[in-house]
Amino acid sequence: MSEKFLNHIDGQWVEPDSGEFFENRSPANHSDLIGLFPDSGASDVDRAVRSAQEGFKLWSRVPAPERGRCLRSCERNGP
Repeated sequence: MSEKFLNHIDGQWVEPDSGEFFENRSPANHSDLIGLFPDSGASDVDRAVRSAQEGFKLWSRVPAPERGRCLRSCERNGP
């Protein structure tokens, strides 16, 4: 079984609203299935954009030095 990838929206890994996935195969060896990827639609994009807009509102209120510390911390420690 190959890996099934999901959308990352609002801090969570979620399936596309359609529930549909598409296969991605290696162009060098078509029998090599790389994985199943979300067949995302407009509703998935709308949900992701709304989440990003909300996140921007919150993040933009954090002072720049604190944002920098947070980014450096994530860089060292991973997400």
